[in-house]
Amino acid sequence: MNIFFAYRLEDTFRQRLADFMQAFQAWDLPAIWQDPEDLHLTLCYVGACEDEHVAQLQHKVDLLLSSQCRPMLSCPGVAGFAGKQWPRVIYAAVEDQEQICEDLHNDLHGLCGVQNKRGYVPHLTLCRPQGLSRAHSWQDVMSAAIPFQDQIALKDIALLQTCSGELPRYRCLKCWSFID
Repeated sequence: MNIFFAYRLEDTFRQRLADFMQAFQAWDLPAIWQDPEDLHLTLCYVGACEDEHVAQLQHKVDLLLSSQCRPMLSCPGVAGFAGKQWPRVIYAAVEDQEQICEDLHNDLHGLCGVQNKRGYVPHLTLCRPQGLSRAHSWQDVMSAAIPFQDQIALKDIALLQTCSGELPRYRCLKCWSFID
């Protein structure tokens, strides 16, 4: 099973983001859209794990994750990670003034023994573009997009498992509430 740690979103914020995504989808560009139930902010991707290793990881991170305050995060807008002909990912950017996401990302990588292969950019994946359209380009969509700016409301921190071929795509194995 593939597992990762993530912030889960409060229902009201997730719905506002889903409504925004629906307006984006009206452009009918080829993309794999994130199911609104699956929206999350990844903190640490662990990858493939056996059941007994998952239990060990939960124990290792329990003290760290059970003592977290709810961070103050905001979304300054929507952007895309560059690809050769179209963006690899369209995402809602995350502004983290206190760098809590990055610190927790680094702490979890250390505790889990996972090598951090690339720089961490906190974000909320909205879709993964799959090509070009004859009618519109991804650049057209990004420049015409209705601005999405909001405070990010977080529900908790969770250890999630990827479930292939199912919706929602992620199953919660354990969650930790914020201490505020």
